[in-house]
Amino acid sequence: IIGQAVEQLYPEVQKLVGKTNGTAAPEEGGKKSISQMASSFLLMMAGIMSPVVPALTTAGFISVLLVLLQLCGIITSTSTTYVILNGFAQSAFYFLPVFVAYTAARKFETEPVLAMLLAAALLYPSWVTLVGTLTGQGQAFASYFGIPVYLMTYNGGVIQIVLSVWVMSKIDHWLGRVIPEVVRYFLKPFVLIVVMSVITLAVTGPIGGFITNGLAAGITWLQTNIPWLAVPAIILFSITIGQLCAGFHLALIPLATNAIATVGYDTVVTIWFYCFTLSAGLCALAVATKTRNNTCRQVAIPAALSGLIGGISEPFTYGVGYKMVKPFYAVAVTSVLGGLAAGILGLKSYGYGSNSLPGMLLFLGTNNDVTNLRNALIVLAIMAVLAFVTVYTFGFDDSVYDEEDENGEKLQPAPAAHGDLEVRMPGKGEFVPQADIADKTFAAGTLGPCFG
Repeated sequence: IIGQAVEQLYPEVQKLVGKTNGTAAPEEGGKKSISQMASSFLLMMAGIMSPVVPALTTAGFISVLLVLLQLCGIITSTSTTYVILNGFAQSAFYFLPVFVAYTAARKFETEPVLAMLLAAALLYPSWVTLVGTLTGQGQAFASYFGIPVYLMTYNGGVIQIVLSVWVMSKIDHWLGRVIPEVVRYFLKPFVLIVVMSVITLAVTGPIGGFITNGLAAGITWLQTNIPWLAVPAIILFSITIGQLCAGFHLALIPLATNAIATVGYDTVVTIWFYCFTLSAGLCALAVATKTRNNTCRQVAIPAALSGLIGGISEPFTYGVGYKMVKPFYAVAVTSVLGGLAAGILGLKSYGYGSNSLPGMLLFLGTNNDVTNLRNALIVLAIMAVLAFVTVYTFGFDDSVYDEEDENGEKLQPAPAAHGDLEVRMPGKGEFVPQADIADKTFAAGTLGPCFG
């Protein structure tokens, strides 16, 4: 787990191990249980959504920039600069089906460009206008080749397009076998898009829409009847059963994007990310202040910065929490109680990317919701106090960071060498005394005597 360096490291590892499709080999024999199928589905959705996250985060930070520019009086909501820049932010959500179509096509091994064409057609103004006109007249269906298709819009939709691209991949592979090679180049994509336009508008689109609307309705019911429970419940699930399906949180991003695209804010998924990620960063900071183990501190400080500034909790989870266990209990208590406070206060996130200190202006939103930002700061203060109280109360054993030999015994520092040493220089260069080495770890002698 290396945090934000994944983007640079992945291609280098890929050169060594070859390209993979990112999925595990299927298990031999027997049918999958319901829990295994659910886990596979979540991992599949996580794989599809993960490449889209940078676009969503960028959109969130563009929204932060807009808020800052407005607060500074540089632009207004009616200026051309605001309209243009806001278009970049909103496009990430409006055209999300197109992005998801591409990543889903890669996942299901079908034509990415054709999948994007299918998604783009669902967002084309003529379809959106037709839906608005006919639904305004009280109609629920339109006729397409004599087949009734359900009238609904697809901007911001994810599950609909994932289902459609999955079906498209099956038909694509079948057409590749039955269409003669001499006409396959132009005939297969034509037949594929025409057939999928019917299937998407008549079957997979409505089914995906009903699933999304059902999930949204369930969350809405929970928020209406037990508003304080939704966020702490999902955090508690994520730190217990959810640990069995690493990355499943990415599969729930569609719920947040759908909420932001429809009502303008999210009160569950992004708040869960906010509470857990900042709790992880704060607990890492508490560990860094309490520990006397230099190695532990060197792990905890970057983990704190990664959680608080970068919005990434994995460096704490794997480098500190799982390593010493008790700090993970601390972040569990802190994030659940922080989520409880967020639920009671009705905290809203007006964009994706609010799970870091720089992204907190997303709680202010473009309408300057000062009360909501104040509530976010209250939740942050609660989590800050809880993080230090729980870490210091639970304690931890930082001796696990001491170096061990192959038998598991602690290594003692090697005695300093005395007298003259013969050193062979492996390459051309200039000798640098230890105290002058730019890397402070080596200059301070943390790793023993050395030179540059």
